[in-house]
Amino acid sequence: MRWIRTWPAKMPPVDGPSGYPRNYVVDQLPRVEMEFDYVPVFRQLTGDTVIVEWDIAFGPEEITAFEKHVAGEPGRVQVAPYRLYPRSTMWPGPVWAHRYNHGGVQPWISEGDPFCDWFGFGFIYFPLPVVHHYLATDPFNEGDTDFSRWHHSEYGQVPVRWDVRPVHLHY
Repeated sequence: MRWIRTWPAKMPPVDGPSGYPRNYVVDQLPRVEMEFDYVPVFRQLTGDTVIVEWDIAFGPEEITAFEKHVAGEPGRVQVAPYRLYPRSTMWPGPVWAHRYNHGGVQPWISEGDPFCDWFGFGFIYFPLPVVHHYLATDPFNEGDTDFSRWHHSEYGQVPVRWDVRPVHLHY
């Protein structure tokens, strides 16, 4: 299993309306430069992969715990929870990055919910057969919302691994 970090082709100079410089992580993970389209990233994958976005921080404990989960269910997409903050969501308070789809309403998951329907790509495991299945649909310019909707229709819910707690630095 490979770990990579997606990296913006052009670093946003500031954090939206706040005007603050964007926080990001500098570490040893290989960087895959991208726009807001994951299809070229998926086409580069040659094996099962954990993708971590450029502004998600984590420690060695998260690697160990997440790899244990993956070993237990290697054929299944899996995610770790991380917070999204009002600065990016415009909601009044922080929310977890993953959602349920209940009859057209997409509520955010709550702490401890074991599964989600739709998910962000901040900290996620992709089995290569699932990626190949998705690429066979000939997707065009797709992001995490498009993929997770497709995934839910094809595979159902995704486990949320609450003992893995990466931090989203976009706050």
